[in-house]
Amino acid sequence: RDPLWSRGLGDVYKRQIANSAVLNSGVVFVSGNNTEQGANYFIEFEVPEGTTGVDVMQNFKLTLNGGEYFPNMDGFDDFTNTITVNSNGVIQGTFGGIVTRLDGADLSLSQGICDLEY
Repeated sequence: RDPLWSRGLGDVYKRQIANSAVLNSGVVFVSGNNTEQGANYFIEFEVPEGTTGVDVMQNFKLTLNGGEYFPNMDGFDDFTNTITVNSNGVIQGTFGGIVTRLDGADLSLSQGICDLEY
């Protein structure tokens, strides 16, 4: 499996070096981070076990250099996600779009991929 990837941080693929997907009380908790070679970011989200479809990720958060970014739904390049597999200990899907910091700063993520075992 090719764990958790995101694109948009400098428009270069960033591989999450440490990642996990854990099933707890019917919810799959996904996290990944990378602090190698100057990178400093952390991605996390949750999906109810067995749930697939569009925009089913919950509590998505990207922490980048200490700033927290959350999905933006303002109507332009809205953050979206699609979970295609979420059963038998495997979660797979994609994500992308605008994420926004509490102070209004935007960041565009593209071609995010989740492919993990739990």
